[in-house]
Amino acid sequence: MILANKVTAHAGMDAQRLFETFFDSPLVVAHDEGKISAQEFHRGLQQDAGLSLDFKQFMDFWNGIFSENQEMVALVRQLLQRYPCFLISNTNRAHFEFCAQNYPVLQELTGLVLSYEVGYLKPHPAIYRRALDLARVSPSRIFYIDDRQDLIDAASRMGFQTHRFTGEMAPLLKELENRGVALSNVRSASTKRC
Repeated sequence: MILANKVTAHAGMDAQRLFETFFDSPLVVAHDEGKISAQEFHRGLQQDAGLSLDFKQFMDFWNGIFSENQEMVALVRQLLQRYPCFLISNTNRAHFEFCAQNYPVLQELTGLVLSYEVGYLKPHPAIYRRALDLARVSPSRIFYIDDRQDLIDAASRMGFQTHRFTGEMAPLLKELENRGVALSNVRSASTKRC
């Protein structure tokens, strides 16, 4: 909603409808599945939402929604010392390239499964199967973390072990500890991301 509130002055609809257009429309699905480019996505928003921003202005807003969760980065780096770590993400090329440039931990991961490359969004089974192909382990050996329950449910149906991340580190750290993962130097205070 942060993005919609910032952009609403440059669009022909209110923030709620703009939010739905950005994150729950056929246009964004096509963009996140890699079926249209960022330029085509921008042109579609100009038509569908009355967006008056030029492409560069829009991209500055579009990519300005991210911030780094430093506690999660510390956890991932600790895990990488002993375990392979993969990212399965519903994302588009513009968002991912921005994040890869600004958040180096993404370059440290064992592997990436990105919706715009796979051609499917979570919860489609194909994106989880791609992760399984990369990881080369049975689903029961994968510990999958996500913040959306529908995506947790889809991964569970594939046989993954799962944990729903609610923004609080303590429950995640406890879950990892319960599974025999020893960690140090990771704070358990809550964090917020955009």
